[in-house]
Amino acid sequence: MSKSQDTEKPYFLPKIKVARPNNGLSDGSFASVTSKGSGTINYNDFIHCRETFQGRSMDKMLFSHSDKVSSETIAEFIHLVEQRLNHKNITHIAPTNINKITYIEPAQFWLFKPMRQSLFTALLRAACNYTGNFDKALYSINYLNGTKKAVSHFLDGNTWYKGNSSGWFNAFRNQKDLTTVLGKKPIPKAKFTEFVFSLLGKEPEAIKKSLEKKPITQEDLLDHALSLLKMKPDSLTTALKKARTSDAVIEREALKELGKNKNEIEKDYRRRNFTHSAKAHDAKNKEKAKTEDNKKKPANPERRRRRTLRTK
Repeated sequence: MSKSQDTEKPYFLPKIKVARPNNGLSDGSFASVTSKGSGTINYNDFIHCRETFQGRSMDKMLFSHSDKVSSETIAEFIHLVEQRLNHKNITHIAPTNINKITYIEPAQFWLFKPMRQSLFTALLRAACNYTGNFDKALYSINYLNGTKKAVSHFLDGNTWYKGNSSGWFNAFRNQKDLTTVLGKKPIPKAKFTEFVFSLLGKEPEAIKKSLEKKPITQEDLLDHALSLLKMKPDSLTTALKKARTSDAVIEREALKELGKNKNEIEKDYRRRNFTHSAKAHDAKNKEKAKTEDNKKKPANPERRRRRTLRTK
């Protein structure tokens, strides 16, 4: 199935055909797709409980709802959620030959962690109440209205869950300090340090040399002596110089030279790194297309004849 050609709504796919369910459908139920090709799509039984469905495959799924709700309305609501999150990879949704069933291919973001899967199924149910007012629909069901602060915090970009629960409602209905369990995705230390020095326009070795040139004060010696026992002054000075050139200290000195704190740098990193990732993704797709084009080109019979003559 090809993606929609509608540039205004790239998230909304053409209608697809699914097999008819064996029994009646309960609004707000979910099913995993078992086969997807050019013919009729098959699927497992529909499950109404979100927690039970969460253990199933969700990369291609079906969602049942009232026949008064359109698949396009659901698609628009989910797209608004992903716009709030500033996502480039989006969820694709399509109507089916059965008015009460919508086909969904969630963006990989939603499938990465159980907590996001739980939130996604809740958002689909809220989407059924969307009539143009996003916030009204968003908090129209208990799962989201009862965790309003957490939902708002998540949509502000704090999508990295650090707790142990897998269900959205149970995790956040009584959670007071959201920042302890829901925040920004951590940046790997090596990547962060590399970015700091790229902004500074220096190599770590340059910072290391500048540290070695700094005089060691009596206060430095005293502070460092507290962490070491029975050491002579000369040995203590040597140990302090080594301590000064640790990765953490070099990074701290680099930040000091930049005149920025870690939070400012992280914000800048996320902004720039997102752009770099998008460019890399585009470049990868172009290279793939170029390779496929080369494969399609007909072989040159003259080149094959010359190769045959050389081997004789």
